[in-house]
Amino acid sequence: MKTILLAAAVCGLTLGVASTSLSQQAGSEWVNMNQKVTVLMREGKNEEALALSHQALALAEQKVGPQHRDVATSLRSLGILQERVKDDQGAAASYARALAIYEKEYGEKLGYVSQTAELLATVYDRIGEPAKAEPLFLRALVTAETSYGVDSLYAASAAHNLARHYDQRNEFDKAAPLYERAVALREQGLSEKHPAAAASQNYLAAMYARKGDYAKAEQAYIRLLALRAKYLGENHSNLAAIETTLGAVCLNKGDLDAADGHYRRALAIYEAKLGPEHFEVANSLTRLATLELKREKPTDAESYVRRALAIREKAFGPTHANTLQSMLDLVTIHRAAGKEAEAAELEKRVQELRAPKP
Repeated sequence: MKTILLAAAVCGLTLGVASTSLSQQAGSEWVNMNQKVTVLMREGKNEEALALSHQALALAEQKVGPQHRDVATSLRSLGILQERVKDDQGAAASYARALAIYEKEYGEKLGYVSQTAELLATVYDRIGEPAKAEPLFLRALVTAETSYGVDSLYAASAAHNLARHYDQRNEFDKAAPLYERAVALREQGLSEKHPAAAASQNYLAAMYARKGDYAKAEQAYIRLLALRAKYLGENHSNLAAIETTLGAVCLNKGDLDAADGHYRRALAIYEAKLGPEHFEVANSLTRLATLELKREKPTDAESYVRRALAIREKAFGPTHANTLQSMLDLVTIHRAAGKEAEAAELEKRVQELRAPKP
């Protein structure tokens, strides 16, 4: 979401420069410098862009004074670049100054106010100042609603970002309805097939899982799976990751049969899309083995782990950490089945493989 916000700000920078007559701006040289900054940013040439952005800011201050909207445009550009080079304190100062200029000139009825407030709030969250971030996120939401409407995609984005703020602070009851609002607005404004329509649903589901509310997490991930399937198709490999997460949620909830179904669907997708010897197939087999152990079926678990071991040994070699982990999984299964001698022998073999070579 941060990437989306920065991309929107870069786009807004270009539009802001182009939309006002030059007679009211810092002049054509400043316009050209800002446009070049935008190009350099899109090309990832951040250090070059940063140096030019400082020059553009100085030129704007010289031409139109320190409180002009063109200075705010340069400050936003500078803040984005400072974030990219990990200068969060500098970015916060640039965004704060830009926001103050926009507020003075436009009040609350400008998208740049909402956007710049969100940029500043996100930096405050990252540097550990949530008390400064919250009112800015709240204000960004109100400004987006005022400028574009309560049902707009801008309001959806602002609601999502405020939800993320609460989510990160474990204020789940505040975050959940904001995520749900963002999901609904994005479905309405973008269609269910647009990838952004599922973004807030993904965060909502993960939040419930982290909270330990596995019943709500399960329903949220099922909804996410449906949204992703509409965008990606029913058998896309990315859906296997969601099926895997659903399996883990159901396992934590104690619903072993549901977990089994999700793990098996993930395995089937990986096998079909990536091939039967892909490492993700081995990972899925390992999860099924863990499930069978919980069901007290060590024989079934052993068959899955042996197949996973063969895949990992072929893919990574006999001494790779993943291969050795499969061997240790087999040790655990042998012990669960009462095969202590086999477990001890295999455990000794793992220790030998781990020993440094002379």
